[in-house]
Amino acid sequence: MPAYQNPTRQNATQSRTVVPMYLCPSDQPPASGDFPGQANYLGNLGNVFLCDLSEAAPSTVAPTATPNGVFYYLSKVRLADLTDGSSNTALFSEKIRGQGTPNPRTDMFMISPVTTLDDTYNTCTNLNPNTATPLMSKQGWSWVMGDMCCTTYNHISTPNTHTCAGIGFPGTMANMAMQVPPTSYHPGGVNVLMGDGSVRFVTDSVNLAVWRAVGTRNGGEVISGDF
Repeated sequence: MPAYQNPTRQNATQSRTVVPMYLCPSDQPPASGDFPGQANYLGNLGNVFLCDLSEAAPSTVAPTATPNGVFYYLSKVRLADLTDGSSNTALFSEKIRGQGTPNPRTDMFMISPVTTLDDTYNTCTNLNPNTATPLMSKQGWSWVMGDMCCTTYNHISTPNTHTCAGIGFPGTMANMAMQVPPTSYHPGGVNVLMGDGSVRFVTDSVNLAVWRAVGTRNGGEVISGDF
């Protein structure tokens, strides 16, 4: 990582370009080093717990899981595919970038290779960030990486909770459990861009079932106008 490292770094200049509109002004300036092309704004992968799940890459540990967000591995979602309604479907939210050194607010922690959404949520939510092992401290360090390290998040847990990845998963990353909630320095919640173009401030105390419903494009859930 990132993609421009191999084979000959031919896209290094473009990929390392700082795009100011990708950066949240409430976060710190981009960290130094070989990853200046950083980003705070992430696409909604859905309320599935698997990193690279897609129609083209099904999971073998959770074969009934289907991608239900907007931006996921090899996604081709159109506005017409938001059958829950564009005003009820999240497109983007925000994430505090890591600075390259351990920080419980920005680290992605290692968890066991779990195989269900509930196990992902319970294991990640209940870990102790003071003793857990960080997998990485560079969240959001590359806007060209279409992955949950950098450009996508999911609706497994409510905003400003722990971020985790299941290490030791079998086979491909379609079997890798991840919990990647949005986070921010805004007191009490995060901003979410909906499919109709509106931006809502969603509090950390949002009902979990409602938050997960907002993460799906085609779940058929009934969502209150206030969430």
